[in-house]
Amino acid sequence: AGCRAIVDDVVDLDRLVEIYLGGGSRYTIVRDDDYIAAPRRGTGYRSRHLVVKFSDPDGLQGFDRHFVELQFRTLKQHAWSTAAEPVGLIGNEALKGVFGDANWLRLFQTMASEFAEDEGKPLVEGVSDIADERRKELGEIDRELGALQVLQSCNRAIKITEDYSRTSAPYYLIQYNIA
Repeated sequence: AGCRAIVDDVVDLDRLVEIYLGGGSRYTIVRDDDYIAAPRRGTGYRSRHLVVKFSDPDGLQGFDRHFVELQFRTLKQHAWSTAAEPVGLIGNEALKGVFGDANWLRLFQTMASEFAEDEGKPLVEGVSDIADERRKELGEIDRELGALQVLQSCNRAIKITEDYSRTSAPYYLIQYNIA
């Protein structure tokens, strides 16, 4: 099983993670993947993942083998992640898995570093720690890919489905046409 908590900032994120690390739940921590302290190489993915195992002191039987992955993200980390998904989808690439166009991967690495700097956290390895250099590189990548236009198109397509929430249709087919 898995769940995700999206919080306003890294202060709230650290406070929430500390509840679990400090034993404030009925779960024991099996694994702690801190992609905020060490962003994923090749993509820039940033989030905190805890894999926990249920352990009930009250003796509920049958739950001790159940594992849950908890993902903790800030709003900025979530925005990064939700932007990478449709871009990978329309390009038929697994950007989060480091498979895809090198320019798109570099754009997401660089954006992750922009967000990391804003949050006072480590930047993605291989990305300049000089803000002006990063922003210049982002501009160059955008000119090459038309990245801003692609991201805005993805955003519009998703927002359109929100207007259809009053219909009885349970599914929607979205076709991306950047032009």
